[in-house]
Amino acid sequence: TGLLGAYAVHNMFVFDNLVSYILFFSFLAYIHTLSRPEENKTLVNLELEKGLVETVIAPVVIVATFCAIYVFNWNAYFASRTLIDALQQQKGGPAKNLELFKKVFEYDSFGNTEAREQLSMMASQILRADVDPSVQQQFLALIRKQVEEQIKETPSDARAYVFAGALFSQIGLLNEAEKYIEKASVLSPNKQSILLQLGENKLNLGKLDEALPIFKKAYELVPAHDEARNIYISVLVYAKQEKEAEQILMETYGTTVIADGRLLQAYVNIGNFKKALPIAMLLIEKEPQNIKHHFALAVILYKLGQTTKAIAELNTIVKIDPNTKDQIDGYIKSMQAGKEIQ
Repeated sequence: TGLLGAYAVHNMFVFDNLVSYILFFSFLAYIHTLSRPEENKTLVNLELEKGLVETVIAPVVIVATFCAIYVFNWNAYFASRTLIDALQQQKGGPAKNLELFKKVFEYDSFGNTEAREQLSMMASQILRADVDPSVQQQFLALIRKQVEEQIKETPSDARAYVFAGALFSQIGLLNEAEKYIEKASVLSPNKQSILLQLGENKLNLGKLDEALPIFKKAYELVPAHDEARNIYISVLVYAKQEKEAEQILMETYGTTVIADGRLLQAYVNIGNFKKALPIAMLLIEKEPQNIKHHFALAVILYKLGQTTKAIAELNTIVKIDPNTKDQIDGYIKSMQAGKEIQ
């Protein structure tokens, strides 16, 4: 009873320990066998000849066991060991990491998907670091190859295309990212997260006219989703459709001023600093120690011709973080000289 109680509690909280399940169900099978009527136990009580067990069954079981270990575990084991090495800093530098990643994929195990994800994270760092360009190009070539391999394995799975799109977006290859995200959108046309990813990619490519209807569709799929709604509002502002943006704001929040950094940036980008001002002030009210908000407010005040207030706001940044003094002093001198501040 105690054993069954322990396993009952165990099975309520552990979901991925298959070895424990094997033991548990084996025990249940044993109890079931003991509970069977005597007349149904004839098959259970059959005894095999000792010679048959030793000469036939035992060798077959041993060979089958080793074959199963090789087929299911051998390559996966060495692939995982190699992947761990590939993720660590190597004496040979990134070139050695690249060599290890190639070796991981040579094992061709069921861990390839995990290895591809780890490769993408490391490659995104390598491609933006001060690394030998030839090594960077080899990393990029390996990524492209593995992306195509993943798509071949799961051609109808939108996740493979989303993964590829996110990867290429992250390393700045927006045109390559676009084709993969568009394919993902075809496979899952009503997936809001994919639409947002596609819209963001097009926006980064400067394709505002194409991005706007995509963000609109994402918003209309689930209007109650704050993230999609606020992104759409910000893109409307980018497109200088401010009346439409304000209408949604009023319908949703009862005001046109909300603490949203994207909306603030949108108004700044189109040069509407009057509407950006109250948003910046609201952001500071919610996060008074955030120096980015204070700097944004300082720039907005400066653009509105309120230089004295802008300088005071910059001095507030120094009070929050004294380490910024030298940089802030440079901005103050630029403001006093009437220079452009970004």
